[in-house]
Amino acid sequence: MPDKKINLFLGCAIAPLVNSMVFQLLIIVMGIELALGQYGLQDIQNAFGHIGIFLFIGAPIAYIIFLTFGLPTYFLLKKCRLITFASVTLGGAMMNSLPLIIFSMYKNVVHNIAPYNNPLIIYLALIVSGFVVGVVFWFTAGLHRHYK
Repeated sequence: MPDKKINLFLGCAIAPLVNSMVFQLLIIVMGIELALGQYGLQDIQNAFGHIGIFLFIGAPIAYIIFLTFGLPTYFLLKKCRLITFASVTLGGAMMNSLPLIIFSMYKNVVHNIAPYNNPLIIYLALIVSGFVVGVVFWFTAGLHRHYK
């Protein structure tokens, strides 16, 4: 039993970091230009580059999303006995893009963050990085040994 808790803790600690790293890599590979100056974040990017964005912006946001949306959803699915590889990975993709979808209803946040890019590219990057989070969580939490 303690082994399951340690694995779950590892999954909770590692998966959000992977989310932020994958999202940063996708931004770099897709050539997305982020308009960080209007949010006062240009200094972080100038001082630390993409690693600064990852450490100071991406990782905290990833942990907040994981703890407020992802983990409660995992426990709900576990209680309902609905844990599968598909539910964890697709749930990760959905939970990762959910905050941006909610904020986009209020104001066009995606257009403000990446004004020179198609908003669908940002959503696609979030969905792919959320899917990767689900895969990483599945294996680091040891779910592949307990569920099929």
